[in-house]
Amino acid sequence: METLIQDVRYGLRMLRKSPGLTAVAVLTLALGIGANSTIFSWINGTLLNPIPGVSHASDCVELTGLSYPDYVDLRDRNHSFFALVAVDLYPMELTGNENPQHVWGVFSTANYFEGLGVKPILGRGFSPEEGEKPNAAPVVVLSYDLWETRFGGERSVIGRVIQVNKHAYTVIGVAPPDFVGTQAGLQADLWVPTSMVEQLHDLDLLPARGDTWLLPIGRLKPGVTREQAQAEMNVLMQQIVREHPDSHQGDNSITLYPLWRAPFGMNGLHPHNPFSAVRCLGRGSPTGLCQRGKSSARALGGTAARNGDPAFHRRIAQTPDSPIARGEFDPRLVCRLPCDAVHDMDR
Repeated sequence: METLIQDVRYGLRMLRKSPGLTAVAVLTLALGIGANSTIFSWINGTLLNPIPGVSHASDCVELTGLSYPDYVDLRDRNHSFFALVAVDLYPMELTGNENPQHVWGVFSTANYFEGLGVKPILGRGFSPEEGEKPNAAPVVVLSYDLWETRFGGERSVIGRVIQVNKHAYTVIGVAPPDFVGTQAGLQADLWVPTSMVEQLHDLDLLPARGDTWLLPIGRLKPGVTREQAQAEMNVLMQQIVREHPDSHQGDNSITLYPLWRAPFGMNGLHPHNPFSAVRCLGRGSPTGLCQRGKSSARALGGTAARNGDPAFHRRIAQTPDSPIARGEFDPRLVCRLPCDAVHDMDR
């Protein structure tokens, strides 16, 4: 012990004699620690735990974008998944008595919270009935962060009526603090049933087989591999194509991605991800140039994949109140796209 103390004292004396060397050593240590912390945080957030708060996340996979009718058919016919849910991230606005606030809302299927094993800390998730009849379930689940920042963390928020896109919605639940959605690196503020998409989106997307607006997430059954599930889903999809050929032109194959490699969240925005949906160029530019990658643009303004549906991108960009039309994007997204860039991607 005495030898150790003597060595420490000697080292301190040498550092005092060479302040320049001391500064370089301290700076080197600081940079090394900071870099390691950043790398670990990235690995934890994108590889080890890409969607925190989800039960058995290692059993979850993301699928190629689907229309709602195709999603329902695949959900009901498959034998590979314990649960198959679907979402669409979309810019919304909270209005009412308080100042308007732009938020990222999620259209989610009624089985979303139960299927992912996410239990709200207050209230409940969606019931099966709330996902059936269009425009008949104006209910909303708040993120923990939104509950605290806008509603003061008040438990009485359950049952309160709030304004979402100037429509009345009843708060039925608050998500746990570690759950922020199912697209890695993209934080959701609230969830509403997919049955309400026409009211909040101004488009009747539910019956359209040709509009691939939903991102499915599946929890594999025990003993089922991703490859086995992908094979079954493609067999089922070909059955659907034969049943509805007019709505399924072009490539209708389905790919299953492990969460860490999925192209539909922040991982998909990384310029070196070969599965990237949107590749950002011009490093260091806060409004990085973007181009279409191997898949269709997926994260334009936080929206869901459209599998090469340029008409959808134009509809979003031309919505007067959308952040894309205003050229605004949430800082939680890696890439901020000006409106012109969105139109360029559809040419």
